[in-house]
Amino acid sequence: MARPTHNPYNFVPLPKTGPERGEYPGMDRLGDRSYSGRLTCDLEAITRLFTADHQRATVWPGGDKGQKLFPFLKNSNGDPILQGTSLKGMIRSIYEAAFPSCLPLAAESGESQKVGQKVEYHWTLPAGYQHEKCDGLKNLCPSCSLFGIAQGDEVHAQGRVIFSDAALTQGALQAEEVKLSELSSPKPHSPIYGRNGAMRGRKLYYHHDPAQQPQVDQLGLRSNVISEYAPPGTVLTFSVRFESLSEQELRRLIAVLTLDEQHAHKLGMAKPLGYGSCKIAVRQEGSFAAKGGSRYQSWGSGEPPFDLSQWKIGEDWLTGDLERLLRREREGVGLTGYLPLKGYSDGLDIDEEGRYVTTKPGPKASAAPSIPESTDPAEVIASILKMSRAPEKITPPSQPRKKVALEVVKYEEGRFLLRNPETGQEGIVFKNRGVPWRIGQVVTVRVVKIASDGRILEIKP
Repeated sequence: MARPTHNPYNFVPLPKTGPERGEYPGMDRLGDRSYSGRLTCDLEAITRLFTADHQRATVWPGGDKGQKLFPFLKNSNGDPILQGTSLKGMIRSIYEAAFPSCLPLAAESGESQKVGQKVEYHWTLPAGYQHEKCDGLKNLCPSCSLFGIAQGDEVHAQGRVIFSDAALTQGALQAEEVKLSELSSPKPHSPIYGRNGAMRGRKLYYHHDPAQQPQVDQLGLRSNVISEYAPPGTVLTFSVRFESLSEQELRRLIAVLTLDEQHAHKLGMAKPLGYGSCKIAVRQEGSFAAKGGSRYQSWGSGEPPFDLSQWKIGEDWLTGDLERLLRREREGVGLTGYLPLKGYSDGLDIDEEGRYVTTKPGPKASAAPSIPESTDPAEVIASILKMSRAPEKITPPSQPRKKVALEVVKYEEGRFLLRNPETGQEGIVFKNRGVPWRIGQVVTVRVVKIASDGRILEIKP
């Protein structure tokens, strides 16, 4: 099976100067210099697009580890939809990166899951980017002021943009069972997420073709199946209501929504696998922008006409790393995907194009397995796969490892069959002695006997 040479995501670095904060304009009155109105938008799928209906998910009958079968999200009438909150989050993430704002979802420290165990991580953010710095209605970053903030009992500011759900208006869902490669939660403990103790920036996914992903034969513990998806060309329509936006805010909002022909958004499930690339167009029909209370001074005359060309942004905002991440077509890019979990060592990094590269280990990584310094993807992947196939150290039979995390794969004829996620060893046997294990569970056991080549031969709970 072909191995990936490029990571599915990368980061938009944070500028050294923090966000410029200002006063929240409020929504109690329509200022003479503010705009209110509605944008009617069409979202068109460029690649397969999928968003899961978790309430209607069922256990996939073809699996043996409790894998789920997810249908496309639908409303109470059975119509396919994209949730307005998802649309708002997608647009906000680009707005935050384009016009420096705080990072409301970033945790500088916490716990992350790593091969069946929890590990702590600690990163720092440049001064001013902490969400806590938006600490009052007179001190909000551009994104919190526009999209809203609810921070404890201290700061509440209603968002001045409201996204409706997007309903299917052109095309139809494709009914097809598709096995998805393993998807899991973010791994902020990985060295890829930071440099020199500092958080690397804002994480965004690259655009690539799902058809280039290797075919999935056997589903892992974190794999799932989807029963339908929106194929390329499918259109879903939604609206964005806005109130009390300055001229600059409205221009920026329209720019982030529409992008251009060379760039696109990412939405929904399976973004690392290439799903979710989409573009948005604003309809002139059904859209309007009125200044202050002028709309109510001409009651009965209809909504004012909307000319999209008049709202082109005057600043060059789509540049650098953000431009590269939103680019629809990338030349010279090999297979995009995740590496084996053990491949994410202290010596691994990605360059500005998302290509896997290796670096010299720092002082904290001196005990890590040696990886030759290289920017050649073939050499990088070969080194990482060599690490992932074998334990870092072969333990002699007289000195077995005390504890190890194993995945419960199957139960038959009074015995459990387990798998070692770290080495890939299958068929580790444990006879049932009343343990409450479940299929798909990761359990911690004691190793009491191993072979000279490091294979586990006998375990105990």
